[in-house]
Amino acid sequence: MVCLTICLCNQLLLLMNVSSQRAISLHYNLVTFSLICTTQARAPVPLPSLLSKTDNKELALRPVPSINSISKRMKLNQYRGLLFALLGSILLLCYLYGHTHWANQNKNGFKRLYIPHPISKTKTIDLGFNSFYLAGLDSQHVYLGNRTAPTYFLISNRSLQHQDTMFLKIPDNTKKLSFKCSVLDQQVYLSDGNNGKIYRSTLPDSTMYPFTSGNIPFFTSALAISPKSIVLKTYYERLKQSTLSKLSLEKPFFWVDSTLLEPSVDGFYSCDGSMCLDQTTGRIFYVYRYRNLFLQLDSNLDLVSRGKTIDTISTPHFKIGSYPTNEGTTTTFQSPSFDVNKNACCSDGLLYIYSSLRADNENMEDFNRYAVLDVYRVSDSRYQFSFYVPKQKKQPISSIGIYHKTLYTISDQYLSLYQLGF
Repeated sequence: MVCLTICLCNQLLLLMNVSSQRAISLHYNLVTFSLICTTQARAPVPLPSLLSKTDNKELALRPVPSINSISKRMKLNQYRGLLFALLGSILLLCYLYGHTHWANQNKNGFKRLYIPHPISKTKTIDLGFNSFYLAGLDSQHVYLGNRTAPTYFLISNRSLQHQDTMFLKIPDNTKKLSFKCSVLDQQVYLSDGNNGKIYRSTLPDSTMYPFTSGNIPFFTSALAISPKSIVLKTYYERLKQSTLSKLSLEKPFFWVDSTLLEPSVDGFYSCDGSMCLDQTTGRIFYVYRYRNLFLQLDSNLDLVSRGKTIDTISTPHFKIGSYPTNEGTTTTFQSPSFDVNKNACCSDGLLYIYSSLRADNENMEDFNRYAVLDVYRVSDSRYQFSFYVPKQKKQPISSIGIYHKTLYTISDQYLSLYQLGF
């Protein structure tokens, strides 16, 4: 019964599209709840006392229950406890499911402006695996990395007619690390923030070399902005919050700006977001994941402007809790949350944000069939319009990229090419 409960929890969490960190937390709570109920149900039933006092304070013998009746009672209590555990888990998951989809089932207080015929589909190819992601774009090629095979590198021409593979060569003592690949100006980068490792090579050379000989602190994401500079999202232990840092091969080699990211609920999860570079203007954008805010920075991490997305979620809708582990305590989500901005990319003075929220002038059917991209102008961070991008095989879009008038998306194992009509 407990196994059935866990399997049901897993299927509902997949249906809810819950992230891995929140799924682990929810599984932990639900399994603990089930085990507690099961343990209590299996607790031995004490034999009743043979003697009891009557109202006249005289001793009277009570009948001794048979072994069969005691066994039946224990089994009944056990089944009752397991049933309560299963029903409680189902009710809790139903609540979480409803709460997760609350934002898209209710009015969100904003409307979108759609333009006619914004994109036209050109080609879709089957990559064979759903672990690919867009690592970079340039005037001739599309570069794809792979989550499960970090050194496996796929290169395609812009029209997706021809694909070539390359295996990046890294030191033997780093082959077990979880690298993420990115490409900028023929420079290939492999980065692993948990271990503070960044390697680089210049195509077509496949041998990776350390980006710098100095120590690199823990970071959660990296964005190459030039052959000699990388922007990192790091964690400032003293302030207990995420910060933006710049790693450079020129002096100063490393510096931190602890004032850019603004914590809300906490200093880590509430500052989560995605970074992108507009190669045309050289501007860096940081788009918050759980609220309607994005930052525009120059190459020195000086703040140019703060912009707001068109939705009304100004504060993250989640709670943070701490749980004991073998290594101490871990902090994770205590309540369900939903993304406001899933991803972002930049090109030709425009910022494209992949939004998770449905506008008041959209119907649910269209919103579920398509991904919606909101477009903002880099010069003044103002909203311009929105457009739909089809989901291949009804699968969510996991990666987006735009180079000039060409849009690339990855849904499950499918890479699609679109031409922009604006």
